[in-house]
Amino acid sequence: MRLPLTMPRLPTASLMMASLIITGLLMAAPAMALSGQYEISGRLVPLPPGEWQLLSTETTTANMGQSGMPYAIGAAVLTQESGGKLTGMVIIGDAVSLPGSQINWFIPSICTREDTYARMIKSAYQREQDCVLVNHAVATVPPEQIPPLWRPYWAKVSASPAWEPKTWLGATFRETSPSASLTVTYRFSVEAAGFPRETTSWAASRWHPPRIDGARRDYADRIKAWAIAAQTSIRQSFDKDSKLSLPAP
Repeated sequence: MRLPLTMPRLPTASLMMASLIITGLLMAAPAMALSGQYEISGRLVPLPPGEWQLLSTETTTANMGQSGMPYAIGAAVLTQESGGKLTGMVIIGDAVSLPGSQINWFIPSICTREDTYARMIKSAYQREQDCVLVNHAVATVPPEQIPPLWRPYWAKVSASPAWEPKTWLGATFRETSPSASLTVTYRFSVEAAGFPRETTSWAASRWHPPRIDGARRDYADRIKAWAIAAQTSIRQSFDKDSKLSLPAP
């Protein structure tokens, strides 16, 4: 897995097939301090402790194939810094609210991948998904075609390459109900946790599951424990629109 992560596949329905996206709105968000929760497209996303900055947000609009009903798909990138360095990210890949609808969502790799530190599945069905995947990610060069949501991110990396850490640990959560979906990734810089800066590929990294050991494994276990504890709060917030925040990793 490599960063920056692009948006995952958009949700699809077997009963109501979405048409092509017809509208896209991107905001290179002004400096905006957030804490506790962030609301997007009718979904509340809990945040870890501290102050977060909304780096960019995007709303695309699609139409249901049979009914023609429009719906919004929200995405956003939030960042946390310390000493001028990026230390954390919250990446909202999709956030959808469709009251009164019945959607059969696709089952993403978050619920099926094996090459990870951990994968916890409470449900992985088309109508209901509650999965978390814990893994490492590494920085990479920008793609030739940078997705609009990621342009502010790459602009900051271009202006100050040292701002971006080379390795992350984190967890991706996938939550759905018949009428809503949320995919959110929480990333934590291993450099901010005291580990050395290393430029390498995902597979060659000393954080890769088959070769991780010692203090790195201890830190990965810490992130895994955090993700297990956070999964209940994230699902509760998703189901009940509860204003919950997350503990520190």
